[in-house]
Amino acid sequence: MELQKVYVAPFKPAAKKAKYELVKDVTTRWNSFDDAAKRALYLRPAINELIMEEEVKYNELVARQRRNPRIKRIDPPPAILEDRLDNEDWHVISLYHDILQPIKQATMDLQGHAGGRFGAIWRVIEIYEELLSHFEKLRTQYPVREALAKRAPLQQRLEDQRQS
Repeated sequence: MELQKVYVAPFKPAAKKAKYELVKDVTTRWNSFDDAAKRALYLRPAINELIMEEEVKYNELVARQRRNPRIKRIDPPPAILEDRLDNEDWHVISLYHDILQPIKQATMDLQGHAGGRFGAIWRVIEIYEELLSHFEKLRTQYPVREALAKRAPLQQRLEDQRQS
């Protein structure tokens, strides 16, 4: 949590808390992945610094083990180094957040009582049209069908290699 003070807190808006924990994605909560992505993106500088610190510690350990002739086997890297997120991973998380944000907002707008005794059912069509517009823009921005079509031959080659 100290990393947050150095890498996140100086840049946080005034209304934000000083320290945050990561949010876990819960499959039974509709918007939890977006919540987890948003928090991870916010904490990215501290997460990256934590991984760099772990990498330095691991490299020092490996150097000590290599200098010691009695040690025959070098310890494997910790899972945090094996599973680190690279820039492309962070970009994908950012894209997911951008895609999911309007869905979360629609969920929030439609829940509860929006000025009436019977909830916000009268806003369904309006919000549906907003979401439809959002997804139509995404479809032109990210041509998924074309990308999948280009990937199919590569996936087939990989599958053939695994089977042989």
